Amino acid sequence: MAGTGLKIKTVEALCHLRPIVVWPSGVEGIVPEARTMCHVANDWFDFAHRVIRLALSEDDGRDLEQRRQDIVRHYAPDCVYAPLADALRTVSPPTCV
Repeated sequence: MAGTGLKIKTVEALCHLRPIVVWPSGVEGIVPEARTMCHVANDWFDFAHRVIRLALSEDDGRDLEQRRQDIVRHYAPDCVYAPLADALRTVSPPTCV
């Protein structure tokens, strides 16, 4: 009925310090600290209400600006790619015959 798209949209919104309204599945895989920065709606009325509240807010993302370091700590390339870099370092290169 309603698609959620990729969770990367949630990460991108947070990294650009933009508030985001999502369905519960929109925060799957998002670290708990970052989930608190998302507005999770449970039905269409709740979704619309949250969007309207954000649109009328005078905050303009200042809350996200104050939590920038939390976002950077979880989504900076050094953090995101560290497990992949570690795995690649432990893999032996193939030997040519």
